[in-house]
Amino acid sequence: MFKNKILKKLGAGLMAGLCAFSMLGTNIGSFKASAAETAQEPLLTSDEVIRQAATYLGVPYGWDCKGYDNVYSSTNPTKQSMETVRKKGLDCSGLIYATLTDLGVSTTGFPSNNPVPLNYWEYADGSAYHGCTMTYKGVTSPLEVLYEKVDADDHQYYENDNLMPGAVVSGVAKDDGIGHMWFYMGQFENRNAVLDYLVKLGFKRDTVSPYVGSGNGEGGKHWRIECNGSQGCVINNNVDGKALFASYLAYKVSSNEVTFSIKKCIDGTTQIVGKSSVDGTTAKYGVYSDKACKTKVGEIKIGENGTGSVKLVSGTYYVKEIQPPTGYALSDEVYVLKSNQTVTVYEDFETGSIRINKTAEDKLVRNVEFRVTGSNGSSYTKKTNAVGIAEFTSLPVYDMKTGKAISYNVSEINIATRYETPKAQNVTLTNGDADLTVDVDFNNELKKGKILINKQAEDFEVAGRLFTVTGNGKTYIPYTNADGIAVLSNLPVYDSNNNKIVYTISERDVPIKYVVPANQTVTLTADATTNVTFENILKKFTAEIVKKGFGNR
Repeated sequence: MFKNKILKKLGAGLMAGLCAFSMLGTNIGSFKASAAETAQEPLLTSDEVIRQAATYLGVPYGWDCKGYDNVYSSTNPTKQSMETVRKKGLDCSGLIYATLTDLGVSTTGFPSNNPVPLNYWEYADGSAYHGCTMTYKGVTSPLEVLYEKVDADDHQYYENDNLMPGAVVSGVAKDDGIGHMWFYMGQFENRNAVLDYLVKLGFKRDTVSPYVGSGNGEGGKHWRIECNGSQGCVINNNVDGKALFASYLAYKVSSNEVTFSIKKCIDGTTQIVGKSSVDGTTAKYGVYSDKACKTKVGEIKIGENGTGSVKLVSGTYYVKEIQPPTGYALSDEVYVLKSNQTVTVYEDFETGSIRINKTAEDKLVRNVEFRVTGSNGSSYTKKTNAVGIAEFTSLPVYDMKTGKAISYNVSEINIATRYETPKAQNVTLTNGDADLTVDVDFNNELKKGKILINKQAEDFEVAGRLFTVTGNGKTYIPYTNADGIAVLSNLPVYDSNNNKIVYTISERDVPIKYVVPANQTVTLTADATTNVTFENILKKFTAEIVKKGFGNR
């Protein structure tokens, strides 16, 4: 009886349009309202709508099955068990009816409100139902008609910025054909993004995957959940029904507020970045209404699980990191948020640099090799440039496994034979400048030795005697002290080719009374004294004396 009354009231003239109404909104945790209270926007969220509808995925098609008993004969229909629903099935309007009724939604102003409309054609004429309302959790709100009777030959159902996830689309086919209904899920990049969303809603990926289409439908990024005659309850990005649609119409019966979520990972990986192991801090992102990130409208704080979300009025938003967790670098990347989807943002470790400034006594600073070894097991080598600079960049500041700053040992390797070995140095990048750069100075000192000249003379005149010492293109003029000792210190042991320098030592201005001593050559040993003895021998001669007397006697 109830069903016949509805059919008589509506008539065939109502089967001419397509409509959409949204059931999404804002969750208000502690808000309590009586049935008499009203709100500008409903409290139901798109997540709630899609989550409940998805519980029917895999249910077969059953003509005029609504998931409840006595929907036409009683004002208090009885919910069927899921086992019964999976045997009897649902039709396209049955999926809508069962979902909204399960959620506790009721409507007024439609031809039937038991507690919501039973069939797709009851939503067809938006101009006739401007005064409809919906009630959810004791709060009643109006249904706003967003657009109506849009020609389906020229437009797709989703070609309106006001259509939002959670909307119910209902259409009547041309020429009194069989119409169709579905929930609009929103825009998703691909099939995997849809599955990610369902997992976020609490479903197991493997369980729902068989009922999610390939993504090759004409709807592109626009996805829906429907119950059709050939597949039953499924999710796809198709736009068709059993016959061609005549027109589109949409109702706004819910809040525009939707959830935007982000997941934080290490750059180039799927490794989640949650709480810093250094000090327990987490990242914070600014949410902006413009890509230049000038107008801030909210913030998202990343939790220990590496995710965070914010509820905002449906629209286009951008996120940019404003505070990284300790040990990670502040990212300047700007990401576009997507409603009811999780956008992955990436973070890299905080890094610094070690800049080696190389000097050398002989000014040869090019191609000097250094090794930097970290306490985390890392090791790097690099050679100096023409001016003696070697810079190790992109070095991690912290060992995220231990939560401690990495200690780096800096040492010169493959040191030329002519140099003393400079002492290795330990540094941490946390002690660097604002850019976390630490400067380390290394100087190559030449290996040095001494020549000690010991002057001896038969007549013991040994003070103030001059000598010439030549080697490696240089000349030195030492002279002896009162004890006949002359010392030359800090003499290089090797030349620039790392060959030992041969020093030639000769005595100068030797007095005529001495035999000129021969030159001597020596090589030196680092940090040692090489002794050389020069002896002055008096010149000797033989005199023959002939003694003659008076008269040669």
